[in-house]
Amino acid sequence: MSKKIESDFGKGFVYSLMLFAKHWGLAQGYLKTWREMRKKNPDLFSDEDALELFFNGASDHLYELEIPQQFKNKQIGRLAKEIQSKSLYWGHGFKKKPTDKQFQEIFEKFEKVARLIDKELGVKTIKAKWN
Repeated sequence: MSKKIESDFGKGFVYSLMLFAKHWGLAQGYLKTWREMRKKNPDLFSDEDALELFFNGASDHLYELEIPQQFKNKQIGRLAKEIQSKSLYWGHGFKKKPTDKQFQEIFEKFEKVARLIDKELGVKTIKAKWN
């Protein structure tokens, strides 16, 4: 049996979260584009549609998110699992579309995970004024 050396969307914990986060700037672009297109077609191109498109592409990186055993019963693991579940739901669930508030909440949780990982590693973080 051969060992899997590549994954379509990545596998890991920090690595998968990082790949997901790389899409964040795309959401801002989608929102800007959708708002421009909505001027000509007021009934089309909602902000929620743009955010769903973001989650559709970004959440693929969370399919193989592997939460380390030492984090599973800690806040890090719980937050990471919530980010994964909600992102996959909004990106691939096609039942409800994410609101801007929900989008912002995911990234606040994402930032919290990053700071908690630093804390586990013994690194003291200082919250960024410009984040």
